[in-house]
Amino acid sequence: MKVFKKFAAFILVAALVFSIFPGASIVSGADTVPHPTPTYLISVKYDTLRETTYFVWNKVAEATGFEIWYRKGNTYDEFEKLVTVHGNYERVGVKKKDLDPSYDYDFKIRSFILQNSVAYNSSFSSVLYVTKLFTSGSVDTVSKPNMPTLKVSVSGSTLKLSWTKVSGAAGYTIYYMPATASGNAYEELVTLGSSKTSYSTKKIDTTASYKFRIRSYKEANDGSKVYSDYSNIVTSKKAASIDSYFTVTIKKGSTLSLSVGSSSASWKSSNTSVAAVSKGTVKGVKAGTAVITASGGSTSVKIKVIVK
Repeated sequence: MKVFKKFAAFILVAALVFSIFPGASIVSGADTVPHPTPTYLISVKYDTLRETTYFVWNKVAEATGFEIWYRKGNTYDEFEKLVTVHGNYERVGVKKKDLDPSYDYDFKIRSFILQNSVAYNSSFSSVLYVTKLFTSGSVDTVSKPNMPTLKVSVSGSTLKLSWTKVSGAAGYTIYYMPATASGNAYEELVTLGSSKTSYSTKKIDTTASYKFRIRSYKEANDGSKVYSDYSNIVTSKKAASIDSYFTVTIKKGSTLSLSVGSSSASWKSSNTSVAAVSKGTVKGVKAGTAVITASGGSTSVKIKVIVK
């Protein structure tokens, strides 16, 4: 009977809770509500070139996102949400037509933790008051760098790109796509520092033809990049395919003299333990396959050697 009375009392209390607070739920003692640490704005800067306002704030380790709110300065208007940033970041760039260059602004920020599709907000930061954001000393402007000029060359399996140095550039980004591709299907190949004016690689298939372009960049104070226009487009020429190499077969211990019509050509073996070469004379060392390369100037000839 006592157990029944306790159960009935529980049902009565639950009924009262749901009647007073519709949509309420009973949460077990193991469930906890997250309380994200409040953050604060470090700086608000405007880039006139990109017409973008950049916000930097103190990073909160446990946060899964942030909200930035704003209103015109010297007013008692309600704050409006400017942007929601999903992810544990510490900066964002915002383009907003409502931000008038001639006005002062108040900004504030709060962090949040998203749990089971519910956002748990921290308290707001103190208000950061910015005077004439777009025309004052808080403006962060970086001019666009000059455009470099690009060249390409192919030697055997090595592709080399070279370009003119751009004064004031922080680095360069190279892009490429197959020469047969249509449209603007460029992908980033590599980004290099300001001291570089050439790049060589064997990662690109030189038996196919590719288009390349490059642009320089400068770095703003917030770490973002301001790029130049794209350079001229250059197209690499195809190198000979391994399937089209002239193939010879020699016996282990025997020699073979090769000629490419140039006495100044340099010779190299891809596997000297199988076939060694010196001034065009190839010697079979052990059974296997090697590729002999004869290079002269910007051209090269490859010969496939099979040792039996």
